[in-house]
Amino acid sequence: MQRLGKMSDKPSNPYEEWLVSDNNLCIPVLDRSQLGAIFALLDLEVSEGPRGKLSESVERPKLNLDLEHLQVADYGRFGGVTEDIRAHIAKLNSAHPISSDELYYIALQSLIGLTYPVPNSNEDLLLACDYEAALHSILLKVASDLSERLRDVNAHLPYWGRLAFLRVMTDIPHDALRRSGIEHIAVTLIKRPAFNATSFVWNSTALVGLNYALEPILKHLNRFLLSYFHTQQMAGPRRMERAFKASLPIIFHFWGNVSLDKMHSLNLIFDQNEHIRAHRLTADQVDFIVAHELIHIGSNHGRRLKERCLAGDDAVVARHEFEFSADVLAVNNIRAIYADFKEKYEAVILLFLYMSFVEKAGAWLRERLGGEIKFREQSGTHPSSAERLLRIRAAFDVDDSYKTEVIAFAEKFFSDILDYADGLADDEIRSVIQSAIKV
Repeated sequence: MQRLGKMSDKPSNPYEEWLVSDNNLCIPVLDRSQLGAIFALLDLEVSEGPRGKLSESVERPKLNLDLEHLQVADYGRFGGVTEDIRAHIAKLNSAHPISSDELYYIALQSLIGLTYPVPNSNEDLLLACDYEAALHSILLKVASDLSERLRDVNAHLPYWGRLAFLRVMTDIPHDALRRSGIEHIAVTLIKRPAFNATSFVWNSTALVGLNYALEPILKHLNRFLLSYFHTQQMAGPRRMERAFKASLPIIFHFWGNVSLDKMHSLNLIFDQNEHIRAHRLTADQVDFIVAHELIHIGSNHGRRLKERCLAGDDAVVARHEFEFSADVLAVNNIRAIYADFKEKYEAVILLFLYMSFVEKAGAWLRERLGGEIKFREQSGTHPSSAERLLRIRAAFDVDDSYKTEVIAFAEKFFSDILDYADGLADDEIRSVIQSAIKV
């Protein structure tokens, strides 16, 4: 599968039909009244906080909703899912059960974002922080209630994974699906936090498995980055301390399996367009990961890896070559489909900057405190994200004008976080970790 190009007269694609009919298989986890109650409760909790009752003149934050997290579904019942795939999905869920409380918390956090009025004083900033803290507390409780209510349908998972899969698959003409050997394929969410995505291939079908927390983590990171990017002029002396602390739950999720209900930080956003931008970045990043997995399947990388290993090739070297190949072909797909792919370029580069930061930060923490904290061993099946990033930039083959201000900021920002952390004494690092994730 070399291209995922669009055609104006392409044959019928079943994935387009499922994009319409899937709604009948989904369950809304919250209705309009419940969402309204969350917002009302926010005002109440903030009024009972350190700043006291809110006056009528205080401008409240605006509520933003990313609706792909409003619905859940049984991934085994979707169109195109065979009995064999359904059984495999059930086996994966049984082998790696997902905590319902954690699942619904990260889904709600990705669903709901607050846009604050531009602050005119330090008091305005503190009020926004109160709202963020109150939202975190409320979502933890709502997630617990949802987990209890939906415990009997624990096969139901947030719809974002299926939606991303269909977005990519609907770009492929039906005859191209057949030629690439991906005509019968499905997707699911699974709990294996050491990866972004993986694939399982049988003779006539395949399954793409996405990390159940992938979209919420990327949404959180995009909001986190955009928040710091747009508040540079409001920076205080503890800015890097706050950024380091906020990054720790995600680092330890990938390196130590820490629950993502700790994934909370003061992502203060003062422009509603930035929530839209975070949503767009996240969708483009997830779509790139799905396309990467489809290329593995369509290019028969699994079978070819076995053949190379039987021939005596080094397995790690071969795996890395296939990862680079899937990255480059996914980039080629973007270049083929989109005449102006600057936004896609930004999203993909940020994706690998995030991954590289998590890898570097985890390795650094293991070196500093590895004897005191249990870290998960890294598999080594993938090349480093930093090396993949170099290859991806070369594959896009663009000039410096494609390096957006956000990309330039992200490069320095994550480097500054690591430099700040490296300057701390071991006891200070332990104290920040204890505060962030209670390790």
